Amino acid sequence: MRHLRRWLLPALGLGQFLLIRTRSLDQRSALIAGALVEILLLALASRQLYIAWRAYQQERAAGHNLWGALEDGFAVLMPRSVARIAVLEPRLWYCLIRWVTRRRADSISFGYQRRALIGPVLILAILTLPVELLAVELLAPWAWLRIVLGISCVYSLFWLAGFYASVQVLPHQLEQEQIRLHFGAFAEGVVPYQQISGIVLERRRTPGGRDGLQVAPSGNAAYLGTGSRTDLTLHLSTPLALIGLRGPTRPVRTICLAADDASALAHALAQRTNLVVMHGAAQAPHHLAIGLQLRPLLTHH
Repeated sequence: MRHLRRWLLPALGLGQFLLIRTRSLDQRSALIAGALVEILLLALASRQLYIAWRAYQQERAAGHNLWGALEDGFAVLMPRSVARIAVLEPRLWYCLIRWVTRRRADSISFGYQRRALIGPVLILAILTLPVELLAVELLAPWAWLRIVLGISCVYSLFWLAGFYASVQVLPHQLEQEQIRLHFGAFAEGVVPYQQISGIVLERRRTPGGRDGLQVAPSGNAAYLGTGSRTDLTLHLSTPLALIGLRGPTRPVRTICLAADDASALAHALAQRTNLVVMHGAAQAPHHLAIGLQLRPLLTHH
């Protein structure tokens, strides 16, 4: 029933459009039907907006961050995947403004952007944009097509700039009770310190050599990598899911993440978890890394 309500509002709008286009009713009947559809649309939209606002307030009161609360609010109005995309758009604008104004995270943070390829890609896109716009102007045969393609070129540049900005202003953050992991605005995860059972300094290749949030084919580990690799591995006492653009991943017991200063991040986590930082071999096999269990920190270091 909940999924039906999400699609009812656009279905009513589509029904009204079809009534107007097909002219299947006489003028008087069409006016009455149109008025009824308008009333239903207004009532349903008002109810859905109220439910969305209440969902947002409840999520914020529970301590969830702004963007997660907005997504939950939008999810009342539309499918979750669409809500996630809808929230991503203003979040990229927000990150872009924070980057331009040089506002950074207030909590203790650790970046991961040093090996990221998005910076060179953004520079290349800026340099080639005039050439793309000129090619569109010369090759597109219709004015409306030139406008659409030109807007698409500029809009894609905004997305690249927003992605780059989000990588800069959304680092891994050490909070009071948890570490908040990021891959720009496209992936996020919250790991309570009490659920970390192991910290291993090691370099691993990401699955397929790709960047961003990925889950290993075996399903035992999640990767937040840049430059096709990660620098630090966290073993968890209970499985946790990370959240990406497609939604939550399957719960995993191992999280491999990139960090520009992995050693500093590892020791900061060790101080909060009373664990010893272990050093694994570069490109350690997955089964070997899983076997590295850490002991509580018995001495001050």
